[in-house]
Amino acid sequence: MEKIHIMTDSCSDIPRPLAEKLGIEVMGIEIDAGGRRITEYYDITPEEYWDLLDSLPDVPSTAQITPVRFLERFEAAYADGATHLIAVTINSNGSGTYNACLVAKGLFEEEHPGAMEIVVLDGEGYSVVYGRAVVEAARMRRAGRSFEEIVAAARHILKRSEALFLVYSLRHLKKSGRINGAAAFVGEALGIRPILRVAAGGIDIIKKVRGERNAAPEMIRQVRVLAVEPQKQTLVIMYTKVPPEEIDRVEALVREVLRPRRIVRAPLGPCVSTNTGTKAIGIGFLGREH
Repeated sequence: MEKIHIMTDSCSDIPRPLAEKLGIEVMGIEIDAGGRRITEYYDITPEEYWDLLDSLPDVPSTAQITPVRFLERFEAAYADGATHLIAVTINSNGSGTYNACLVAKGLFEEEHPGAMEIVVLDGEGYSVVYGRAVVEAARMRRAGRSFEEIVAAARHILKRSEALFLVYSLRHLKKSGRINGAAAFVGEALGIRPILRVAAGGIDIIKKVRGERNAAPEMIRQVRVLAVEPQKQTLVIMYTKVPPEEIDRVEALVREVLRPRRIVRAPLGPCVSTNTGTKAIGIGFLGREH
């Protein structure tokens, strides 16, 4: 009989109560914030981190999860009786965590040949972009679906999952290298708000909108173009320290324009908000296969 272990890293932004309910192991990504070492997901809430981030003169740095840490968790899962393991990691284009997980897989299989089948999936994104695939895998496990079926479903979701982000301040995008300093200076002066698309392992600015009031409606129009049958989907509104009334306004526009089956809200965790800054809002959805 299959005993399937499902794990991911904290950049997936799966709410802790949900992860615990579904039995998902979440490995915390470590962040150096002004000399303070923080393990995301375990040491600080998103809201506490946003306040800390606003107080720092420099953008914090994040550290990938090492092969040793992954190997320790593989060994623990095996000792607990797991016969199969699925690991879904942060985008390999933005972190070495995926490759570290592959190294740990090779080391485990060398030490325990044929003992536990391990599949490592590249999340090809951040936050809900791959977190939703992990949640669906755990729900399928609870429903008694096979390892093969769960892996196939997770791969399919990852190929379709994406998000658009509206970033209200360009400071952190500049410091993280997403845009150059000159573009950030001009953008701030003109009140330009970039809309970022996170999909298929990439982050691209797909639209530049002038003025905050115009930005959210334009983001939602872009979701309408990219999403496949949004009325049948659960859309996720992701946010940082944005005023509640602005989140309410975005949700109302999403309901009016996209008419989704369901809307849920999810705060962006430290790993993602380190790059977006504390003034960002996004929409996670399923589009066409990448």
